[in-house]
Amino acid sequence: MGDSIVYHQVYGQVFEGDFPMDRGMVMIFSTEAGPNYEPFFDMAMIDSSGIYVLPYVPNGEFYVYAIPFNWNGYLPTYYGDVINWDEATPIVLGEPENPYDIHLVAAEFAATPGNGSITGTIYNGGVRASYIDKIQMLLYNDNYEILGFTDVNEEGSFDLSNLANGTYYIYPELSGVSSEFTQVQITDEQQNVVVNMTMEGSTILGEKELFMNTEAGNIFPNPADERARIELNNLKETQVKVQVMDITGRTQIMNEYNLSAGRTVIEIRLEHLQTGIYFVRITNTEGNTITRKVVHQ
Repeated sequence: MGDSIVYHQVYGQVFEGDFPMDRGMVMIFSTEAGPNYEPFFDMAMIDSSGIYVLPYVPNGEFYVYAIPFNWNGYLPTYYGDVINWDEATPIVLGEPENPYDIHLVAAEFAATPGNGSITGTIYNGGVRASYIDKIQMLLYNDNYEILGFTDVNEEGSFDLSNLANGTYYIYPELSGVSSEFTQVQITDEQQNVVVNMTMEGSTILGEKELFMNTEAGNIFPNPADERARIELNNLKETQVKVQVMDITGRTQIMNEYNLSAGRTVIEIRLEHLQTGIYFVRITNTEGNTITRKVVHQ
């Protein structure tokens, strides 16, 4: 007979300052996630005393992550009392050393309120969709001092609102996933900035959807059979590069277009591609990029 799986109970208490956190949850991720990001994962709600219990955790090495439901100045925090997984203290089972208490990190700075916002979507580039809503979007100021966070929902969307003009950085945090800071500038001319990202394997990459001289609409039809189209609105003559990439990031189609000022519809031919999900990346001469997802059926 094969070896049976041994499960352990993992528990602890979560604190906000000197007091137990009374609303939130704890997630646990194995440190080994594989190339397609499929870690062991479980979660538990925190009771009114800040206590969590994860009853069935197998042998291995894990990160434990506590997330508050109410924003009162405290941030999602890993066991080891840090906000990023690569600085966290992993727990090792075999022999549990309960309790694994977590003291939430407090944000030392607050965002100045204003009329600006940063919104966007994290697209699923082949990763199981059930992991997208485990991402927390962290917000930093221009000195990389953390200001706050927001959840990412099941569709991959996030919304950081009521921000004053200024320079910010956003960072998607997910255990075991390599991410990058994306700089965002909110100004009187651009108060609502859209940032789209793509999660491929164990990496999340972001692209600021802010063209100085080009605006892009959505792809239509979507899903598409042989051909899809996207409308661009150019404030002046420009050149754009259009790439169609598969979910592994490989470029399948690449074309360049010299466009006049005004509205232009670009046709994307898909008939030679296998059915599936693709990402259309458009880059203008200023180096700005946007990404749209298209389903080829």
